[in-house]
Amino acid sequence: MREHPFLVAGTGRLDTDLMETTSLVTKIGAEAVLGAGNPDGWGMAIKISDGADRALPTAARAALARRGTTVRTKSKVLRGLHGETVGEIQALL
Repeated sequence: MREHPFLVAGTGRLDTDLMETTSLVTKIGAEAVLGAGNPDGWGMAIKISDGADRALPTAARAALARRGTTVRTKSKVLRGLHGETVGEIQALL
């Protein structure tokens, strides 16, 4: 997984991004679950309780940053029916 992170999830996916930019091994599963492990021996699992994955990238980046892992922080832009920006999802650290 660490050697070929693109094969885990593909282009533009959180798993791929985290494995390309950190020392973590990560995998997202169904119903908004993420598992992550670090070579230092710690691991983390995150579950978004409603099963919708829109909050998962933001929550994962915030939790990993609190754990001391340097990650690129991003907020997710929410768009309306006509493509206009109507809000964003961001972590409150």
